[in-house]
Amino acid sequence: MITFLTLFASAQTDPEGDYDDLLPYKNSYFTGGSLGLQFGSVVLVDVSPQFGFYPLEHISVGTGFTYQYISDRRYSPRLDINVYGGRVFSRFYLPVFESLFAHLEYEYMAYRTNLFNMNNDLEWITMNNFLVGAGYRQRIGGRSAVNLMVLWNFNESVYSLYTNPILRIGADIGL
Repeated sequence: MITFLTLFASAQTDPEGDYDDLLPYKNSYFTGGSLGLQFGSVVLVDVSPQFGFYPLEHISVGTGFTYQYISDRRYSPRLDINVYGGRVFSRFYLPVFESLFAHLEYEYMAYRTNLFNMNNDLEWITMNNFLVGAGYRQRIGGRSAVNLMVLWNFNESVYSLYTNPILRIGADIGL
């Protein structure tokens, strides 16, 4: 019985007070996001920074913003769209396979176009997207990682800027 108490006591003590080595993500912050470029008859520039936090070892929550410029030469006159948006997300990492995670996201996007208006007047289009999917995280050192996700927009419509499934590559940079 004394041995049990001794082992229990030693398992609960951390003489240097350094739990960060045991739980490298718990209570840590990260930033990052994604950048996208596409050229051709459709030009796309996507800047999507993000900021997040690990409240628990296997759960992260965050927020992000999106700006996209889309120029489509297939239309006459050429279609130019500026898209503004924001998102909140959460990721649930599997305890055994920490590289795999589930991703939940709410995304709000707005853009102004005359594409859907018969009078050719500019109108604001807003979208509330609910994205769910899975991802793979490849650590690149310390608390930083590259993420590959496959997402599904459960609110896809004619106004959506991308179709299901959505492939997203981004980075998390630990702070």
